[in-house]
Amino acid sequence: MKSFFSLGFLLNALAFFYSFAEATDFSSLTTSSAIAGVEKQTSVNDWTGLYLEKSELCTYLDGSAECSAKFNDCLSIKPVALGFQVELTSTQAYQHVCAFSLVMVATGSGLVYKSEVGQVLLKQSGGFLEIFSEGVDPTALGLGVCGGHADIDGLRFSIANKVSSSLQCSSPK
Repeated sequence: MKSFFSLGFLLNALAFFYSFAEATDFSSLTTSSAIAGVEKQTSVNDWTGLYLEKSELCTYLDGSAECSAKFNDCLSIKPVALGFQVELTSTQAYQHVCAFSLVMVATGSGLVYKSEVGQVLLKQSGGFLEIFSEGVDPTALGLGVCGGHADIDGLRFSIANKVSSSLQCSSPK
């Protein structure tokens, strides 16, 4: 009986560590994108860094006008032991914010975060890194990462807007 328990524990432990070993082999994972009509292969490792965009979805608290000159959206991607630490801040309608810090795992098509309510994907689409949440509610009723008038699905960051300092991600004064 004791040997069956030990064997079961060993098999579960091996399966657990094997899944992480597969997830951390990022060197062979690539995504394709069409840039200037040429098919180019880029590794998810090339995505590491900080990306900055004006908060194009931002409106003032009364919803009267856009406020992109006052707020920046920022995407940060850093390699960590179990994948990539992906952090996002985005100011949107009525100045509701989406913000998260998730560990995402590399797949053949990009980075993925899986939760009980669904998954969040980060993929390269042309010259952009784009977030897809596939219908998952990002508010407190789902992922809990956005205010009631904000969403992460479809947010895009130009690869050309990679910045060198996290200070650049702070909103202008």
